[in-house]
Amino acid sequence: METNSINFKKLLGAVLVTVFSVTTVWADVKINLTNFPDANFRNWLLSQDYGSDGMLTDDEISKITSIDVYNKNICSLDGIEYFTALSSLNCNHNSLTSLDVSKNITLKKLSCHYNKLTKLDVSSNTSLRELHCCENQLTELYLPFSKSLQFVDCSCNPLTTLDVSRCIALRILYCQYCNLTALDLSKNIALKELWCYQSSLKMDVLLALLPNVHDGEKHEIKIYPYPECNMTSTQITIAKSKGWTPMFLNENKKQWEEYIVHDTAFNEQTSMNNVPTNSEHYPNFPKIGEKFRELILSDVDDKMVKLSDYCGKGHYTLLVFGIHPCGTYYHDLIVLKKKLYKLCHSYDFDIVAVNSEPSKESWQSFIRDARGALNYPWPFMADYQSNRTMLRNTYGIRFYPCYFLLDPQGVIIETGIGALFPLTKSTPAESTENLRNRLKQLLGFEYKIYGTNN
Repeated sequence: METNSINFKKLLGAVLVTVFSVTTVWADVKINLTNFPDANFRNWLLSQDYGSDGMLTDDEISKITSIDVYNKNICSLDGIEYFTALSSLNCNHNSLTSLDVSKNITLKKLSCHYNKLTKLDVSSNTSLRELHCCENQLTELYLPFSKSLQFVDCSCNPLTTLDVSRCIALRILYCQYCNLTALDLSKNIALKELWCYQSSLKMDVLLALLPNVHDGEKHEIKIYPYPECNMTSTQITIAKSKGWTPMFLNENKKQWEEYIVHDTAFNEQTSMNNVPTNSEHYPNFPKIGEKFRELILSDVDDKMVKLSDYCGKGHYTLLVFGIHPCGTYYHDLIVLKKKLYKLCHSYDFDIVAVNSEPSKESWQSFIRDARGALNYPWPFMADYQSNRTMLRNTYGIRFYPCYFLLDPQGVIIETGIGALFPLTKSTPAESTENLRNRLKQLLGFEYKIYGTNN
């Protein structure tokens, strides 16, 4: 019996070796329409040394650890599952509507910013260390049970829920500009940085769900100085009692500083309607009754144009100031495009957008689609040459998006700061209520304010 058992094991081993050998031979992958249906992804692979012969061998696949297809006009990454040794994937700035990396179990870094993903599941990627998925359309994000994942940036997505309880090694979390109403961080004691401003999450709720982290290290809550993001002295005390230090961005000094409640402008009871124009936080902010202030900036074709080329020309103008990544601004632009633009033109009413941008490339990738065409039908201007200072100095703008409604002579008749079309009822938008009402009066339009599917 023992001899038969040994012979059986030898036979089984031989069969397995044979099967493995056959599998290895047939593991070669043709770079064709069947395996890689997206032409741009397929052509990129063919342009690589390992794909120049139109075939990916098993040996080649085992050595491909990084793929960077940044801004390649790719609509589908079907076929990415063949790259089983992949540790880094950069597919930022494409037009992906889905992404399946469940077979890429060795993946350590995934960057898929600026796509059109509505769902992302990386629960199988337990080796993942960094996840960058901001500026998509994510309503679902599934993270792994992992001792490796340390960085997650899911900002600027319409996420209403986010479960990070299984990411016990998480150190940095960006979830600003989302629709989160709850965020349980009680198990994330390794967390060092939390960016969560401009979301639907109430500060009291967030503080209640923070873990106690008295370990001698610095744990920071990052806050932009937007009125709806502000903390009261009581809230600061609560945060510090749990070991957290609230930090705000001092834009004048270009550095993060410990948050201090300076005046009533930094009080949760203060409405954004009452913009304190004499406050250090809103210096030089235009008043209703003033004429718009001239700007000379680059347009979408990188030509210098004047704001007066568009405003004060005998028609009403909605002057939009924005910055990205900013989910609120992006959502407002979509609503303006889909719901109001045609109506505006029928009433001799125009829209002009002015962006504060870090670079020309960043701006162009935001306003143009994968084919290079302008995503929006109205003129755009951008300040990317003054290190974002011109708009702050000329208009005193500190918060985005920001709106000015101009009469036919270019006089400001209404202003607004924050979401013009809030995503949810809990999104702070008091300062734009008067602006919305004025638009309704001028255009006669009715719009269901809240929600993304209006």
